[in-house]
This record gives sequence, C-alpha cells and structure tokens, in this order.
Amino acid sequence: MGLNSKCKTCAKEISKTTKWCPHCGDSQLEPYTQRVMFLLTGAAVLFLLAGLVGGFVTAIIKKF
Repeated sequence: MGLNSKCKTCAKEISKTTKWCPHCGDSQLEPYTQRVMFLLTGAAVLFLLAGLVGGFVTAIIKKF
C-alpha cells in the first residue's frame, strides 16, 4: 500500500485509493461521489421500506 496522497483535512499521508482517512476519519471522496452514494443508499432504503409495507398490507388483506 503506497502512501501517495495527503488527507484533505489533517494533511497526513494516506493511501491514494482510500475512501476514509485512517487518522481523522474524514471522507476522501469527491463531493459528486458522496452525493451519488447518498442518493443510491436513500433509494435502497426506500425500496426496502416499500417492500416491508407492501408485505404487511398483503398479509393484512389475506386475513380478511
């Protein structure tokens, strides 16, 4: 693992490919990448919740 980069926050040497600084914990991702990851995670959570709610509604309807 080569230390070819510096952390944007604490300026300590880190791996060029790391996503988080092991020293201060700050994200090393570009803002665009962070935004995309946030949106994809949010979409996955929404689909999960929709599936759970749909499953509960289907179970309730089958009881009647």
